[in-house]
Parts: sequence; structure tokens; C-alpha cells
Amino acid sequence: MALQDAAPDEHRVAAAALAFALLRFEQAAAHPFPGAHPAAAPVPGIDVYTFLPSTQPVPATDVVLFLASLASPALLIPSTTRGIVSLVLHAELAGTRRTAFERIIANQSAALEEWARQLQLTDASGVLLEFAEEAHCIPLAAVRVWVSQFGVQVRWNLRSLDGDPRAQARMMLLRSDGESTWGGSCPIR
Repeated sequence: MALQDAAPDEHRVAAAALAFALLRFEQAAAHPFPGAHPAAAPVPGIDVYTFLPSTQPVPATDVVLFLASLASPALLIPSTTRGIVSLVLHAELAGTRRTAFERIIANQSAALEEWARQLQLTDASGVLLEFAEEAHCIPLAAVRVWVSQFGVQVRWNLRSLDGDPRAQARMMLLRSDGESTWGGSCPIR
């Protein structure tokens, strides 16, 4: 996998952090890594992640920088085993597979722009993502980088967020097992 030579910019790092958050959200539906683990060994899906086809585990503390340093846009497909993610780089694809990848990125970019228009968001507008014990507030500019650089196999959308000073919009996720990230102030609950 090719890595960028230059250090990633602030929005790219935030976009990579968002991609990793989505992976953690989806991985909760996956099975624990099979087999026994020595007490001191890193736990896949908690301490380390493996991005197939590589078999080299990446410490969880390094995943954001790893993703931000990828030299081309990437599809990240969580497996049914925690800590295992298929990584497909745009630069490695050709023909109909490359066209399909580009369609995924174009579709999610178009969806984001439509939601941003409907919600009257600017690049500086905050987008809140909450799930489990995590809360992330990401500027829309970084979410735009995320949709152009990372396709993560998790269903998502943006909704209005009223009465919360942290952000102007909420990112809603829907996991493969039906679990969602409606958050504490969601009017749907």
C-alpha cells in the first residue's frame, strides 16, 4: 500500500479519524477474533486492526495516521471478524471495478452536498457523531474530505441538530445488525 510522503493536513486527519470511528461502530456487530489470546497479546478490534490484503496489524493508536497517509482514496469494508478490514485503494483498480469505486465516492459526495444544502451548512459547520461512549464533532470541510477519500461500508446520513451548541448537524449511522447512532437528543427516539 502506497503512503503519502508529506504529512497529511488537518482535514485529512479528521477525515481519517471519522473513517476509523465508522469502522469501530460497525465492528461492534462483528464476531470476536477466533481462538485463544495470551493475556498480554493485543486484542484484534481493540488494540490492533488488520487491513487486508496485508496481514501486518496496525496498532489502534496508529490507524488514523495510517489511513490519512494512504496515497489514494480507499474503500474500507469491515469484515464479520472484529479488527479485520478489507482495504481497496482506488489507484490499484482498473476497468469496471475502478468505475464502481468512483461511483461510490461520487454518490456519497452528492448526498453530502444535498444534505449540506438542505441544512444550510458551511465548511465551518460542525457535524456531530455520537455512539457508544464516543462523541466526535467534525467540521463539514473535513466531512467533505472524508466522502472524497474514504468509502466505509456503513449506512449514514445527516440530520438537523437543534439546541446543541456543539454542532449544527448530526451524522446518523445504521449498522449491519440494525443498530443506529441516534444519539441522546434525537427527536426520533
